[in-house]
Amino acid sequence: MTGFGGEAAILHIKVKPPFWGTVWAYCLYVLFTGGLIFLLARFFILRSLLRRDKELTQLKLNFFTNISHEIRTHLSLIFGPVEKLILQGPVDVENAKELQIIKKSSNSLLQLVNELMDFRKAETGNLRLHVAEDNIVSTLYEIYNSFYDQSVSRNITTDFITSADNIQLYFDRVQLEKVFFNLIHNAFKFTYDGGCIKVIIEEKKDTVTITIADNGKGIAPENLENLFKNYFQENDYGKQNTGYGIGLALAKSIIELHKGSIIVESEILPDGNSTSFQVTLKKRD
Repeated sequence: MTGFGGEAAILHIKVKPPFWGTVWAYCLYVLFTGGLIFLLARFFILRSLLRRDKELTQLKLNFFTNISHEIRTHLSLIFGPVEKLILQGPVDVENAKELQIIKKSSNSLLQLVNELMDFRKAETGNLRLHVAEDNIVSTLYEIYNSFYDQSVSRNITTDFITSADNIQLYFDRVQLEKVFFNLIHNAFKFTYDGGCIKVIIEEKKDTVTITIADNGKGIAPENLENLFKNYFQENDYGKQNTGYGIGLALAKSIIELHKGSIIVESEILPDGNSTSFQVTLKKRD
């Protein structure tokens, strides 16, 4: 019986690993793990920074609130003697002017202090309304009329337009006065001499709309959505911008506490600018 001669054949078989077991896959695993660790570390660092920033902001606000209490106390001590000297009379013209300046400046400072304190309350959710039924038209007219001297001295045309003389609403008179004083003050602040400002009140079925309109410097489109944010100011390189970025933010908070809304529209055009703040308040059923 004859056998088969020759060398044995050897077959080499190399089995490639699946994709998830390749070098490239392990590289991706390392990159993914590294990226995940980086994102988690970034998240915790940012959260820590934000928490620290919030705590610092609260400390600052608490400090300013406490200082505001002290300032208001000392202002009340100034008002007494000034009022007494004004009412005492007779006082020469020069001294009378100086006393009026002291009274006016003290009133402005007191208003700013109260605004800061209310802003702090609004931020912490502690601002409470004391609502009563009142005539919104007469309330607004009193505020509008307080700017009469300024409108005359600057030759600004003003109009007070209302669909009715008596519109009864439930609102906190003290808080709404702050809102509309701020809006009308801003209208005068950013309207050029010889300009025009209008206060328009329109009663509808379920709401009352109050519009403060002017043809002043206008508001840049990119700033409209940020206008009611805390501490926001337009970057106009110091031109007439002497506020603190809390007036409109506080106004929005007060309006929303009244279950109302406030919007702003502004156009800057070659043939004339226009800005209007529209406040809508609901009528009680």
